[in-house]
Amino acid sequence: MTTPEPELAQYHEPTRLLLVDIHAISRTSSRLLLESFSTLRVLGETSDYLEAMNMVSVLQPDVVLISMRVQGATGPEAAKQILKIKPNTKVIFLTLFDDPEYVRSAMDAAKTRRVALV
Repeated sequence: MTTPEPELAQYHEPTRLLLVDIHAISRTSSRLLLESFSTLRVLGETSDYLEAMNMVSVLQPDVVLISMRVQGATGPEAAKQILKIKPNTKVIFLTLFDDPEYVRSAMDAAKTRRVALV
């Protein structure tokens, strides 16, 4: 007889996420999807650049999911500031843009060479 596998969440703290997207419907749907995973915890959400910077400073997320455009800045501008506030944060861009310049600016800002268009 085999023992059922314990949930991964029992052994690891959930990955803490912040959602930054100008579109409320995108934030809401992303939150609903992400909160269905026991290994993820959404700390908060916003559409505003200044509020996002404050939330990064106060909430200390592990990962920031951000759109290419937020109120008050571009996503890449916001990503650069996020990494100044909390350098170990992973920044993941959520975008439908497939323009090479947009993708390159996002990759440069997030200090990564990987990108996924969603």
